[in-house]
Amino acid sequence: MNVTKKKKARVARVERLGKKVEVDVEREIGTRVRLARLAKNMSQQELGAEFGLSFQQIQKYEKGTNRVAGSSSRKPPATGDHA
Repeated sequence: MNVTKKKKARVARVERLGKKVEVDVEREIGTRVRLARLAKNMSQQELGAEFGLSFQQIQKYEKGTNRVAGSSSRKPPATGDHA
């Protein structure tokens, strides 16, 4: 018997356009990472190098496939505006 466990998505309830909707947290974070990366004209490989990660890992974060660990966010990303 082959049993596959489906990953339970973390869901947050947010208000968008006056309506409360459920949002997959991993996908939302991934979308924001991707948009910030593209705004800085960076490749996944370049962003990965900033964090010591492979472009495949960045790709998984952007797709929401992998959860972004809190420890991954300790170093300020090059995509953010930090003073």
